[in-house]
Amino acid sequence: MCALGLDLNVGAPRVFTSGGVPSPDGVIITEGGAFIITESGVDMLAFEPTGNVTRSYANSDSTLLLTVTGSSAAFTWSAVGGAIDYKLVIGIVGGTTINPLYTPPLQSGTLDLNAYFTSGDVLYAYLGTQTSIGGPYSGGPPISGITF
Repeated sequence: MCALGLDLNVGAPRVFTSGGVPSPDGVIITEGGAFIITESGVDMLAFEPTGNVTRSYANSDSTLLLTVTGSSAAFTWSAVGGAIDYKLVIGIVGGTTINPLYTPPLQSGTLDLNAYFTSGDVLYAYLGTQTSIGGPYSGGPPISGITF
């Protein structure tokens, strides 16, 4: 495994182990895609950059699934019998809403959330289904609390 280290002891005497190896205290290292700050050989703080985090969401009946990695949102949904159109509704409560349309048999879509929203916004999403031309879209259970 390759690790990157940043010494936080700039201008301070460098501590060495009994074997003559520089001590890992007071350094930031990367390990498995996470950043770790060490002190006395103990991991004191570990965090992952937001862009490397994958979050998964599902609505209450698991008919709409979402995976968010960075600002990329990948939606998949269960087929609805008789559907002629699907409308994915994604938005901020009281704010911006987008409604991309998908025609069956398509049961997935990927969007760049940065194109419509700001990182840190808390979003909701639900799938609307149309079963007759010109008819209304019936909405399924929503996913709420989506972040990127």
